[in-house]
Amino acid sequence: DVPSDGMPHRIPVSSFRAEATLERVLVGERVPQVLLRCELDHRGSHPILAGPVDLLRDNGYVGRTTLLYVAPGERFELGFGPDPELRVHRETAEHAVPRGLVSPWRKVEHFVTLKLSNLGPGRVAVRAKERIPVSEVEKVKVSIDPDRCEPRAPRVDANGRVSPAL
Repeated sequence: DVPSDGMPHRIPVSSFRAEATLERVLVGERVPQVLLRCELDHRGSHPILAGPVDLLRDNGYVGRTTLLYVAPGERFELGFGPDPELRVHRETAEHAVPRGLVSPWRKVEHFVTLKLSNLGPGRVAVRAKERIPVSEVEKVKVSIDPDRCEPRAPRVDANGRVSPAL
């Protein structure tokens, strides 16, 4: 039954409960903030239609996002925006190394520093992602000097995404 009073009403169509994994992700090149990301499986029997989604956490409403069509059984993610307890400062620097007298090659060193501050009461895990150029030219070499990385040598995938161990 829907009241015929001319006002909008929300009518529940279906509901489901699912275990969600929450992680904090830092993609410093895009946005200098640690973002909260939630990933879960759609356990309902009806699809979730595309449209706005209200985001709720322990203390109630925290914001709104949009979601594309999600079929039953499909894995999807929701973004909860920046974590208010974490601060990020990203610095970049470039240094041209002088070339030799007869060498036609030019060497440029790029430095990226991420500084992360936790203003909250406890320890949290953050997955940081950075990007290095990927050379499409055989004579151009791009590499990471593991001796200059802190705290440990990062992992680099084939697309140039770097995941430092924090």
